[in-house]
Amino acid sequence: MSRVLSDLDFRKIEIEDLLLVESVRVHAKSSVISFVDIDSGALWQMTSHGFQKQQVAPELGFAEPLGSDAFLVGAGRRLGLVAPGSDTIWSPPLLPRGQRFNDATIDSLGRLIVGTLTVDPDQSRLDNRLFVLESDGTLASIRREVGLSNGIAVEPQSGDLFHVDTTSSTIHRIPLDPKSAEYGDPELMHQFANGESPDGLLMLETGELLVALWGSAALATLDITRGEIERVSVPPLFPTSVCICNRAGELILGSASQPRDSMRANAAPGALWKSTIELSQVPYFAWNPVPLRAISLGD
Repeated sequence: MSRVLSDLDFRKIEIEDLLLVESVRVHAKSSVISFVDIDSGALWQMTSHGFQKQQVAPELGFAEPLGSDAFLVGAGRRLGLVAPGSDTIWSPPLLPRGQRFNDATIDSLGRLIVGTLTVDPDQSRLDNRLFVLESDGTLASIRREVGLSNGIAVEPQSGDLFHVDTTSSTIHRIPLDPKSAEYGDPELMHQFANGESPDGLLMLETGELLVALWGSAALATLDITRGEIERVSVPPLFPTSVCICNRAGELILGSASQPRDSMRANAAPGALWKSTIELSQVPYFAWNPVPLRAISLGD
């Protein structure tokens, strides 16, 4: 493991200057790379003519690829469905004012798992949460009292979730009961030291977690029973979202523009980076569609 990650050699992918790259994904069948730029409200995806930009909505927090250029997205307080040749379908506003949807994934049962963050500085103690979108259209809480919900990974054998709370510098495991399809109480899996800020998260097919560390210019590898086992430096100070294109053998990393968070740094735009890698990530799960206009907040 150490030798493979230590051999990473990141190269910047040439796109126009970006601001806050998040939700980097590689579609399982097409291997098309996509990501969102939160600060500009844009969705980007790779085409035969290079990366193409689509303006979607302000505060575009995530975009899960569904195939045929369609995406399940979260922007501000709403969920949406973006499809070529069609107007975006939006849910009603689902969150309190001062919050927005952030990172998301699809769980082993085909349900959307999505978290929130506070955008209003006057509401810093607002209760952020992690939600599951049930098949009946109910958005139900899995976790409460989250500081800033970020990366989410799914263990394919058990269906358990691994969930980043950036503010508390933690990753929790959330067990899935396969009989009831309900999630249990979160269990602390790892606490980062010195107030570090974990962000994006993926699970490797070898069972470890790979975590982007915002503000630390690093990726960390975690054994889910033994904690951090390796750390490697990356070019950007603010790495955000990370994924692996298994077919191409490439690690794709997003980053934010700098400086940010009152941290001194040379000015640089947000970007997308790639490196060859000998590891693969676990496959993404497919979404079981729910009519977005029927979604309601369950609690």
